[in-house]
Amino acid sequence: GRVFISGLGPDGAPVMATAEALDQGPEAAFGPFRIARFPARGGTVAAVAPVGAFPLTEAQETRWFRTALRALEDAYGRLPLPWTAVYLLPTGRRDGILFGSTRGAGGASIVVLLGARVSDAQVDGDWILTHELIHTALPDLDPRHHWLEEGLPTYLEPLLRLREGRETPEAFWAALRANLPQGEPASGDRGLDRTPTWGRTYWGGALFCFAADLRIRELTGGRQTLLDAVRGVLPAGGIATEGRLRDLLRQADRSLPKPVLEPLYEAWADAPEGLDLAATWARLGVAASPFDPRAPLAGLRRGWGLGSGRLEGTAP
Repeated sequence: GRVFISGLGPDGAPVMATAEALDQGPEAAFGPFRIARFPARGGTVAAVAPVGAFPLTEAQETRWFRTALRALEDAYGRLPLPWTAVYLLPTGRRDGILFGSTRGAGGASIVVLLGARVSDAQVDGDWILTHELIHTALPDLDPRHHWLEEGLPTYLEPLLRLREGRETPEAFWAALRANLPQGEPASGDRGLDRTPTWGRTYWGGALFCFAADLRIRELTGGRQTLLDAVRGVLPAGGIATEGRLRDLLRQADRSLPKPVLEPLYEAWADAPEGLDLAATWARLGVAASPFDPRAPLAGLRRGWGLGSGRLEGTAP
């Protein structure tokens, strides 16, 4: 009646680490747990939950994980790693899906805290599981680059909802207009690498990703996006490995006609740089609703939600 499971995977090679590094690795669990395996392109995600009282039904859990895995396949073409363990831990506190965190170093594990009850609406509206799974694509970076580790999933998760028709274009752009200003440099800012505030880490990182996505789309006439660049770094091994940011950005830029991410990093790393968001919204035609069909970048905007066979404005 007991199981053992680890983010290192069931069939992985031995992982060597110093004693100092052991606390950085993926969590393991031993005890009366049930394990549900969800296969997807390129790997398997295991949902690990305690036996007994549990706030999710089997149908809710299956729908939740399959939605998140479809988003990952849409983003990366496959799962970043062959094995990821997701520990679902009830807390007995308020209702809903409450919090998530991801660890790597030799493998990948995610912990998601659940409330006393979880409704169908909370499952269907959740962003946390997809956000945490997005983390697994990037190698573990130096702490001063935590803004990219958090900024990428902060930007990509709503983009994937838009691409899959689970988010309307109006809601997507309204959320960016409301939230990206939190990532702009304020007085005393010293650049993304040296300003580890909450706003600059999460929304400053998301602002960097949005700016890169915009530049890639302009450069290629909408034929390529940030997703093409991110897919280019999957061979680096994802969160199971350690990586250097410059190497990562150069590898991503090789998927593009010319470098975009490394030059943007050079400009933003140690200086209070950002986007003129008001001008950007006007160029895209999303400063107000209804959108401006004659804006200079209206064509690019209409392609922002391309994915899963959808165009902007089509019904899910």
